[in-house]
Amino acid sequence: MKVSITRLTPGVRLKQPIYDEAGVLLLAGGVVLTASVLARLAQRGLNSVRVHRSELDRLSQSAFARNARASQASSRSTSGETHTRLGEGRPAQYVSPPVASLGAIRCSGEFLKKVPRHGTRPFDPNHVQAVSKNYHLALREVVGLYDSRRGIRSGEIDTLQGISEACTSEILADIDAFVRQGIVPENDKYPPRHGQQTAMLAIAMGVNIGIEKKDLIDLGVGCLAHDLGMLYLRDNVFSRQESLTSMSFLEITKHPGITFDLMRDVEQMANTPRIVAYQLHERCNGEGYPRGRVSSQIHPLAKIAAVADSYLAMVSPRPHREGIPPYLAMERLLKGTRQGLYDPLAIRSLLRTVSLFPIGSFVELSDGRHARVVRTCGDLYASPIVETWSPGETQPAEVLDLSEHRNIQVVRTLTDSETPALTMDDNTSRESPVVETPDGMLVPA
Repeated sequence: MKVSITRLTPGVRLKQPIYDEAGVLLLAGGVVLTASVLARLAQRGLNSVRVHRSELDRLSQSAFARNARASQASSRSTSGETHTRLGEGRPAQYVSPPVASLGAIRCSGEFLKKVPRHGTRPFDPNHVQAVSKNYHLALREVVGLYDSRRGIRSGEIDTLQGISEACTSEILADIDAFVRQGIVPENDKYPPRHGQQTAMLAIAMGVNIGIEKKDLIDLGVGCLAHDLGMLYLRDNVFSRQESLTSMSFLEITKHPGITFDLMRDVEQMANTPRIVAYQLHERCNGEGYPRGRVSSQIHPLAKIAAVADSYLAMVSPRPHREGIPPYLAMERLLKGTRQGLYDPLAIRSLLRTVSLFPIGSFVELSDGRHARVVRTCGDLYASPIVETWSPGETQPAEVLDLSEHRNIQVVRTLTDSETPALTMDDNTSRESPVVETPDGMLVPA
């Protein structure tokens, strides 16, 4: 397919050769598009080249990110707008979205502009308690919808939209506290709890790449309902304690179609949530289900939902297996992206939302101290905000923004046996005694 030279982004390694308009080979597969390589192509007077169809999305996505950064930099230089750095302990006025658009989904960043970045500021214990309470109230509604085994009625659309709307409100108060509640591994109330957590994480991811509120709510509704079809599978195959056989997996691949049918005849249901629920298990290289769609055929919101769903599925225990550590899940997702399974921009939004060492992870720092990740630092994925202590201690001594301490890095994640039993909360008010709830949240006693 024909692509303008200006859309080729430095740093991309070609998987397929590039040709000129006459079909003459210009670059072989495996070549990295360095700045000098692109300069040589321009010197030959080429305005466009021909790339393999499978490369188009990858190159186009990189181009969106580059053009967005350029336009944002231009806007900042002409408007004189000031931006507060992450980690300075006060709300940031604006965090630039990494993309300009996702196909039909416009990433204006208008909602993102309203989201404060708290830096090393402590969590508000009252807000943490409110997030936990709202989470369980919403879960009750979602469980009721799934337990009814009758699909979705028109009046319940308002409930699902209300839950998604509430998610956006909590993000405006403290996105890190909201995300922390949504990614705690759970092993009960599957699949409704998984649907709710997928919606929470996906909405936060959508916020972090600049998606507008209306599309965030559609994304949330699709995620909340995406596993409804599981309840209609033969022999409750999703709840078996033994490992899945090929026949069991084939049965599970039917549930997106069942879910779509349950949602199709609801008059108040917009089309976008239906598509999100139907395509959530598709993969960009065509290895997903139910239709084996490739990247250009998958709705951009479904690509975001797919990454949120996969991350939570990996870290959460299931009847037939244990969950895996959050950092290992991130490694698998990054590997899957290199293999073409996941959309790179969706993975970037996950990294922006939970960091490379997801919120709540226990890690060891290069200075020997242990730490727990409490907040993220935007695109500085490997430099989150952490609370630290020396090995053997049980009280965090200091909160560090690793993006401002470049001489200190995370060197590894801690094993379960190395994880301490902390007696302090996540740097909330030291005057407020707290307790840890069964779902891992720290709330006022």
